[in-house]
Amino acid sequence: MSLVSTKPEVRFPWKYTDPHTLYHNQHLLPKHSAPHEPQQPSSRPNARKSAVPVGLVQPIDRSSIPFKSYKFPTAVLAHILSYLSGSRHERNQMLVTCMVVSRQWHMAASQELYRDLRFIGYLSHVCLESVLRTLSNFSVPGSVSNSGYARFIKVLHINQIADEEPLKSRFNSWTLVKQLLSHCSNSLEFLLLSAVDDSFQSMSDAGLESSLVFPKLRTFQVSAKCIKFSESFILDLLRKAPNLENLHLPYCLPELSSTMWWWIAERGPLLKTLVVPPAHGTQDTFNPNVYQAGLLAVVEQCPNLSILNVSNHRKGIDIALFELLLRSCPDLSELVLPCGLGDPHLLLLKKYRPKLLHKLSLSCSCDCMRQLGTHCNTISTVVVRSLLEEVFVGRYGSIVALPKELIYMRTGKRIPTIPWLEKLPTSRVSFADTDSCEYLGILVHVPGGRLHAMTWQEPGQQRAKQDGDTSIDAFGESGPKRGSWLWDWLG
Repeated sequence: MSLVSTKPEVRFPWKYTDPHTLYHNQHLLPKHSAPHEPQQPSSRPNARKSAVPVGLVQPIDRSSIPFKSYKFPTAVLAHILSYLSGSRHERNQMLVTCMVVSRQWHMAASQELYRDLRFIGYLSHVCLESVLRTLSNFSVPGSVSNSGYARFIKVLHINQIADEEPLKSRFNSWTLVKQLLSHCSNSLEFLLLSAVDDSFQSMSDAGLESSLVFPKLRTFQVSAKCIKFSESFILDLLRKAPNLENLHLPYCLPELSSTMWWWIAERGPLLKTLVVPPAHGTQDTFNPNVYQAGLLAVVEQCPNLSILNVSNHRKGIDIALFELLLRSCPDLSELVLPCGLGDPHLLLLKKYRPKLLHKLSLSCSCDCMRQLGTHCNTISTVVVRSLLEEVFVGRYGSIVALPKELIYMRTGKRIPTIPWLEKLPTSRVSFADTDSCEYLGILVHVPGGRLHAMTWQEPGQQRAKQDGDTSIDAFGESGPKRGSWLWDWLG
């Protein structure tokens, strides 16, 4: 058997190696001792060279080829691991497996594993104790593996907090939570808390060390409708975050005091998100003067505000203050307004037209029909339609929330919002949510509007007993009617 390769030489900078000259154990066969025969030049000077040169090709010794190992930076490897798919439990299992590959993989997987910690639900207090033991064992500088996993913690969710001793409580003890916050205070960027113990309402401070600060904390959030924390407790915790940008306190406090409004306004250009609707059932004790003065200070000192939620009270918002808000904060993208609005507020929105606004809520969140016997919003159909067609036209995916009833301009009477929306041209019902309609690419949502329209009756009008009874409906049109918008909706 000849060891000479008969395959032609390919014109590349390297020599051609015949794969058939290798055994399965990757050892090279001995080189052929036959010399190369040089190619004879053509007799014609302009003749084209042959694509198949004459000669033999010897295999290349791979041991003479230098090998370079390329090592990814740890930050790049951690970014790649962040794209692991699956549930949270499956991702954590895969990250734990990656931690035993090498020292570099251990560092990269630890960054992703400890980046987002959530202590939610059953046995969360057991997980909290386990994490604290791990952080305590590897928190000494110069330790074997990392010099501390705590510096990787950036997002922290802790629910069911109780002011009890760890061994006596089945909830997350506030004592252990304070230890965890002291470990990760220098790296924490997002913090969400929720309590189940009323004892936090009597605390004057958070009980944290005076020297403890959160220099990188950007977002602080309390779970919606969690009224267990007092304002002084939250304020003491927020004073330790000098670079806070987003504050979420949805339905958590009866109202904000002047001190709290002043602290929020002191954020200045850093503040981007402010969600502070008062807790439910506190409309009677709500002080509109403190609210108007505090919101005025925030509007004047926080020009980069993009998300604002001051809903859940019927005191409305002053026209001059609302105009100042639209003029001073041009980057508004989400705006949730309180009850007590009218057409002048919507006309100001048409005048300034915030370019980034894609979520607007004008819905009534108070129980005004049961307590007052009438709706607190005085918004007409003409202004709402012009707002949708002139301000939000072309902003596909935008969401506009409307109250359950609007004032029909032809008759001056209130009508249900959902049937009016369905009669607009090019409008169609959203089957994903029966309380919504799609109009010009805009999702118009009416919270509880479908049920309200089905049971609505025009004031002073009784339900007809016969099918043939006719009356003038709220739109000023004559037609069969049985006292409810259900029949118009079905017909």
